[in-house]
Formats: sequence, C-alpha cells, structure tokens
Amino acid sequence: MCDYITFTLAAANFNSYKLMPYGPLESFLPYLARRAQDNRAIFKKAEKDRLLMYKALRDRLFKTQQWC
Repeated sequence: MCDYITFTLAAANFNSYKLMPYGPLESFLPYLARRAQDNRAIFKKAEKDRLLMYKALRDRLFKTQQWC
C-alpha cells in the first residue's frame, strides 16, 4: 500500500498495517515473488487505463464536433 493511501486512511481514523518480511531470504522469497507478480498485473492495468484516458483526451481535443 502506498504511503499516501496509508496516511489518508490514518487521517480518517482507519487502522492500516504494513508487512515487513524478515528472516532468511529463503523463508520470504515466495512472498516477494507473489508481490512482484501482483505489482506487474497492477502496472499493466494502469498502463491500459492511462492509454484509454489519453485517447479520450486526444479525441476530445482534436476531433471536430458535428453540429446539427
């Protein structure tokens, strides 16, 4: 969870927790691998959303409107 989300939740009196793995690398490497896969999926979706928003903005700025 990003810090700005954590700070916003805390300001609204919600509890939030962050996990910090510790110990031998072998014990938490599977966790880190899962997190990397999750983040990759999130970034792919964010990239698609960004492209769709850019396309919508471009269409609104550069397409002429047909007036009846």
